[in-house]
Amino acid sequence: MPRAPFLSVIIPAYNVEAYLTECLDSLFDGIAQLPQGTAEVIIVNDGSTDGTPSLLAEYKNNHLFRQIDQENAGQSAARNAGLRAASGEYVCFFDSDDYILPDALAKAISFLRENAAADIVEYDYTELDESSGSMREVKERPLLSEGGGQQLCASWIREGFFRPLVWTKIVRRRLLTENGLFFLEGITREDEEWCPKIFAYAAEAAYIPLSLYVYRKNRPGSTMYTKREKDYFDMIKVFDSLLEFSKREGLSSEYAAALREDASSIYFGVLAGAKADGKYNEKLIDELSERIGIVRYSGKFHRRFFYFRLLKVFGVKAFYFCKHGFKENLSARKNAMKKG
Repeated sequence: MPRAPFLSVIIPAYNVEAYLTECLDSLFDGIAQLPQGTAEVIIVNDGSTDGTPSLLAEYKNNHLFRQIDQENAGQSAARNAGLRAASGEYVCFFDSDDYILPDALAKAISFLRENAAADIVEYDYTELDESSGSMREVKERPLLSEGGGQQLCASWIREGFFRPLVWTKIVRRRLLTENGLFFLEGITREDEEWCPKIFAYAAEAAYIPLSLYVYRKNRPGSTMYTKREKDYFDMIKVFDSLLEFSKREGLSSEYAAALREDASSIYFGVLAGAKADGKYNEKLIDELSERIGIVRYSGKFHRRFFYFRLLKVFGVKAFYFCKHGFKENLSARKNAMKKG
C-alpha cells in the first residue's frame, strides 16, 4: 500500500485559463524539489466554461495530480471537495490565479518536519498588483510567533496581525476533518469565517518569516476585487457565525473575546456598504440595525464607547451619513470640478 503524502495541495479552478499555467508551473516546479511522494495535488474543476479543462488535460501528460470535476458550486464547495479527497498529513489551499515562489515550498515542509507538533503554520506572502505590475512582500512580524492555537490567534487579532487568508496557512488535515472545519458554502467571504475557527483546535501553531505565496491583487473578475451587494450580506453571515462559535464550551475567554472583536471589525466593513450609487440599502441597514450590539466587542475604545452610543441613539443610517457623508460630498465636488 503506497504511503500517504506529507502534504495535500488543493486548488479550486474556475475559468482561470489566463493564469492557470503560471500557477501550476510554479507548483510542480516546487514539488520537483521534494522527495517523490511528499506532496499530492488535487485540482477541483468547478464547472469551468473556458479553456481550463483543456489546460488540465494537457498537464496530465507530464504531471501527476488528482482532478475532481463538478458542476459550478463556488469556491467554498470546491475547497470542501478537495479536502474530503485529500490524504496528506497536512493540507494547504492555493488559488488558481496565484502562484508560489521558488524554493519556498521545500522550506515550509522542512520547517514542518522539524516542528512536528505544529498543527497550523502561518507564512508570509507577496502582493502582485495587477493594475500597476508592482510587487510588495507582506512580512509583518507578530509579537508572538508560536504557542497554543487559541493563544496565538487571540494575540494576533489584538495586535492586528491576524490574516483571514486561507492561502497563508498549512494545516494538519486531521484537525479539520475531525472537527468538521469545512468552508461555509454559498458565500464569497469564506476565508474570514474559516480562518479564525481552525485555531480553536490547534494544540500548537507557529508563524515563519517565509514568503511562499504570490497573491494577485486587483485582478478584474476576482471575488476579492469588487464587493457586490451579496458580499455584504455574506459578511453578515460571517460575523454571525463567529459570534455563535465564540459561545462554544472549552474556548479560552481570551480567544472567545478575540473572535467577538474580529466579528465587530467585520461589522464596520459591512456598514461601509450601507449606501451605493447614491441610495441607501434599506435591507442591509435593517440587518445591521438588529446587530448594533456587536459594536460593544470592538477592540477599539472609540468604537465600543462612542460609535456604539451613536448607533443606538441615532441609528445606522444617521451614523453612516456622519461617518461617510462628508467624504462622499467632498468626492462628488471634486469630480464636478474636474468635469467643469
